[in-house]
Amino acid sequence: MRQTQILGEYLALDDAGYLCRRCGHRFCGRDDLWKRHARFRESPCREDVLGAPVSPREDGAVVFRQFFCPGCLTEVDNEVALAGSPLRWSFRPPERPTDGGRA
Repeated sequence: MRQTQILGEYLALDDAGYLCRRCGHRFCGRDDLWKRHARFRESPCREDVLGAPVSPREDGAVVFRQFFCPGCLTEVDNEVALAGSPLRWSFRPPERPTDGGRA
């Protein structure tokens, strides 16, 4: 029986990997970063984009990243990051216990 862990309103993780809770689209397996398989939009963090004041940073521009399901285009997650920084693991699956080599 497949166990499903709810990670967010539209994202879940089961034994096979990450999936969209709205349409069932399978992003990837458990060991891959699901955001690499999502539709993606990156916008500068500005007051008109976020609806809140944004202070300039000395270490670089800040961006707002949105991740969408390729199957139904539902926004699944978002993150704020420095421009050019790698995608973040928002939901990393726990290590699976090993069976000690038993078949």
